[in-house]
Amino acid sequence: MAKNTRGQDLHVLFRPFGDIKRVFLAKDKKTGQSKGFAFINFKRQEDAAKAIEVLNGYSYDHQILSVDWSKSGTQ
Repeated sequence: MAKNTRGQDLHVLFRPFGDIKRVFLAKDKKTGQSKGFAFINFKRQEDAAKAIEVLNGYSYDHQILSVDWSKSGTQ
């Protein structure tokens, strides 16, 4: 994910898959730039599964996305 990615950008990208409960975009505390990863929480697990299926490996803003289930303790 590019350093200039905003939370709103992620809402636009993920919204077509279902209702989003929360978007957390990790940012550098000093610069405010994206650290290159985010957590998207959907209201329904089925919507998250569809987003993973479609967007994993998707080219976005000159980057290839890696979209997967979060690992325990990383959120």
